[in-house]
Amino acid sequence: MSKGLVLGSLFALNYVLSTYSTTSFLSFGVEIVIVYFAYKAAVDCRENVLEGVISFGSAWWYVINLFLYSSMVGGVVKYVYLKFIRPDYLQGLIPQVKAVFEQAQMSGGEMKEVMTTLGQVLTPENMVLYSIMGDVLIGIFLGLIIALIVKRDETYRHNCENN
Repeated sequence: MSKGLVLGSLFALNYVLSTYSTTSFLSFGVEIVIVYFAYKAAVDCRENVLEGVISFGSAWWYVINLFLYSSMVGGVVKYVYLKFIRPDYLQGLIPQVKAVFEQAQMSGGEMKEVMTTLGQVLTPENMVLYSIMGDVLIGIFLGLIIALIVKRDETYRHNCENN
């Protein structure tokens, strides 16, 4: 649980840093720390909880759960941030998105429809849900890689004991 809290805090920090143009470059560094932390958490689980043995499936499930619970912790912080600290942030994105669609030469009717939909979609609640789903998807794919790296079966332990 403590690892989920730490990773959730890293998710929240990454999001907050990415919302400011002056600190958005730091979010890449936080992403590297997130990957490293997830790897170290899986190794720690294998070594300290499971006595040095973990299957691929168990390691993958561990990382998925770690990302799920961490994304919920990060989601709470993101909600507070978007709802109370910077409530104007999401609405400030609308002109930027509009400029992108204007460059794509979208017609006036389509543009109006997209902007109306965008205004309804860009809410703190929706952004938190999208964030949780995105973090879990990242956990699924990253978990595959981490599980391949940290998996160990009984034969590994027996080989180490015999040498």
